[in-house]
Amino acid sequence: MRYGGSVWMAIHLRYESEKGGDGMMGDIRNRIDVLGLLGLIVVSLLVVAGGCANQNTASQDFGLLQTEYETGNYQRSLDRALLLRRKSSGQAKAEATYIAGLSAYQLKRDQQAIGFLEPIAIGRARYATPQMESNAAATLGLLYQRDGEFATAAEWFERAADAMQGSDDRAEARLHAGQSYQELGREAAARTQFIIGLGDARNSQLREEIQFELDATGFTVQLGAFREWDNAQDTVRDFNSSSAASVGSGTTGLGRARLEVSTDDSGRPLYLVQVGRYGSMKSATDAAMQAQASGFLAMVVKLGR
Repeated sequence: MRYGGSVWMAIHLRYESEKGGDGMMGDIRNRIDVLGLLGLIVVSLLVVAGGCANQNTASQDFGLLQTEYETGNYQRSLDRALLLRRKSSGQAKAEATYIAGLSAYQLKRDQQAIGFLEPIAIGRARYATPQMESNAAATLGLLYQRDGEFATAAEWFERAADAMQGSDDRAEARLHAGQSYQELGREAAARTQFIIGLGDARNSQLREEIQFELDATGFTVQLGAFREWDNAQDTVRDFNSSSAASVGSGTTGLGRARLEVSTDDSGRPLYLVQVGRYGSMKSATDAAMQAQASGFLAMVVKLGR
């Protein structure tokens, strides 16, 4: 989630351990775990206070801002970002504005986040770098995806993917664009995004995830359906840290859980925690029983791709 000298919010630490420095998304997210989809976000602020009177004070202020954001003190990071935004100029002001938008996003203050991020994303913020613009667009995609506004989310993800530099970053944005199109029932558009993303992806886990979306048929194990994003995230983290998820030499774990966004009959977002893909009801049932043996509620559902 780093870009150049600033931050990208999003789909967070998901592939960080494997891929190193090509992209921004790392591995706190266990997939919209997203988005996630969301967890703590690494902030790398290398640009400070071009217009502040005291460079040392500015560096300290931005250092505190970084610490507050990384440790999840989003109200404090928002307050400090707003203060720095008022007393900074140039790229430092753009940085502060962007982090204010990220903090507002984390606090689920959507309109405030949009107010900060949209001018950056569409190139109307002075001193914002192209990388900052593409990252702001991706964050807006996450915001609208979280809120179930999938058409708008897809547009922002595509805009971000068109401008991003890192190949895995582009692929991650294409993945989310495709998932948003799937929620709209636009399978052809979704498949196009997945194919482009698969061509860009270099990280093996990311490639596997995109291929999963392309191939998805059969059954999966569902660990819960939640109206609250945080509750779904907690379940993802709990499962992925359990023995049921462990894979590797001598283990028979089910793999990492993922978070899918759906909608209920009234159109409200519904967050589904799922693990695995199985070609038969029997294999999916066996997997569900394994998850249940580890203390998780689990049921078999048909994949609707």
